[in-house]
Amino acid sequence: MTSISRTDIHIQRFLSRLENVRASGTGWTAKCPAHDDEKNSLSIAEGQDGRILLKCHAGCSVEAVIEALGLRLADLFPKAYSSSSRKIVATYDYTNPDGELVFQTVRFEPKDFRQRRPDP
Repeated sequence: MTSISRTDIHIQRFLSRLENVRASGTGWTAKCPAHDDEKNSLSIAEGQDGRILLKCHAGCSVEAVIEALGLRLADLFPKAYSSSSRKIVATYDYTNPDGELVFQTVRFEPKDFRQRRPDP
């Protein structure tokens, strides 16, 4: 069974708004929606953190491209997991030489780590 991640869905929704989408190397090309495009001049890729990377080789700004699609800059970034969907699965205590708790590393599921300090 193939697993589909949140970022896969994110990029696919974005690509579905574009015309003439073609796979190209590690990303895609499409007609730029910000100008009258005869051939694909927009390059699209996905960053390691899931954000959508855009480059119009005809010179359109990222802002112009997303505005033409009716989107906002924030739409280029995957939605963060809500705190209600995260579950603490482990905590790791870090103490000073006197044994007093200095901070904790908390592991969440889906896999994520955060640090926290005790209240003074």
